[in-house]
Amino acid sequence: MSKNIFITQGGCGTTSLIPILQSYIADDVHRHERIPELLENKYPTSKVVYIFGNPYDALVSSSGRKYGEDSFLYYHASNLIWDEILPDKKNKHKQLLESDGHPTGTAEEILESYLDVEQDCFDFENHYSRWKNKKDRTYSIRFVRYEGLLQHGISLFNEWWDVNIPENVWSPRQRKADYTNLNKDVFSKLESMYGDWFEKYQSLPLVEDVYPEEVTV
Repeated sequence: MSKNIFITQGGCGTTSLIPILQSYIADDVHRHERIPELLENKYPTSKVVYIFGNPYDALVSSSGRKYGEDSFLYYHASNLIWDEILPDKKNKHKQLLESDGHPTGTAEEILESYLDVEQDCFDFENHYSRWKNKKDRTYSIRFVRYEGLLQHGISLFNEWWDVNIPENVWSPRQRKADYTNLNKDVFSKLESMYGDWFEKYQSLPLVEDVYPEEVTV
């Protein structure tokens, strides 16, 4: 069975796209899913669009947005973790929330409190690699960097999924999150945890299409 699938790492400017894409995509695949095998069991011949951004701005963005009492950063760090990646009993961020309550302060202060725990709960590179390096995939997947989304907009989806979403319903716009505004101490901590993936991210193409017969080793 074939479906259009939308996957995003989060924190990469895609929240406003969800209402627009909703009627064109499968509604039973989590948009932050990191286990491609689950998709193949349901919709083996699907066409996936995978949006991802640089880890620095993703974390800055998540630190400045709220989800209930928490910033998105801490909501994701303490809740949206798959057991095989980081079981609850090993999740220091979840333990911190339970013992000390919800972190408060500016977005930068919240980001620093996350970095000071010295535990990567997002593992953006792992998320990307699981989709990119999946062997014997049955689906086709379009990888789109955030900058590619800004450049091409809705046309990325229309072309890949063979649909006709009006291109004027969503205008690409530069997000407010900007890691270059961080103070040097916070940036140093951010670079220490995510610098390797940031450098690799910068070397990847803006848009890359991968088909079932193309297997990355």
